[in-house]
Amino acid sequence: AVTSALYHVGDTTNRRFWGMNPGQWHRLDNVFAIESLNSLVLSWMDLDMGALRDSLRWGSMALTICFQELGPWKLSCTLAPMAVMLLCYIVYLASHPRHWRYYNQNMKHGSLLMVLALFFFFWGLDERRDWLRLSHGAWHCFMGAATFYFMGGCIDRGIKDGDLGSNRSSNPKERQASSGPTMVRTKDD
Repeated sequence: AVTSALYHVGDTTNRRFWGMNPGQWHRLDNVFAIESLNSLVLSWMDLDMGALRDSLRWGSMALTICFQELGPWKLSCTLAPMAVMLLCYIVYLASHPRHWRYYNQNMKHGSLLMVLALFFFFWGLDERRDWLRLSHGAWHCFMGAATFYFMGGCIDRGIKDGDLGSNRSSNPKERQASSGPTMVRTKDD
């Protein structure tokens, strides 16, 4: 949120903040936005394998930074790192077919909101049509709501289906005792 605010304010007022111009803030804003989406996709995989999860996370970050240095204003440089992470997710789903059953109601709501967010993202790319940046703001709002539902889908998945990870129990009390405090309350609490 900080990088986005500093980019948009700097771009509008044509000012530098903390020694960086709006173009530099734009690169950082893109990196954090892309990595937020890639982290979301990575969370859908629900990987227990720390080395694989960390390799995907840091590989995604390195790829994103390289593409943003190559061309922060090129749509292809924004979409490429996300496409790579989505491809990893598709490969994961193909090798773990039982994972499809975790596509719950929250994930469906999140998907619908993401489609709306993407519509506004692409509509807002034409600055002549969206000179007040209303579509860009709608992109942020719908993507935030989609993320809320996507994360809820991941939480629901872990609670209802305790067999996802080797160290998870289907009993909420056992899960809380083994993993520390949880933010999700059950009807037994």
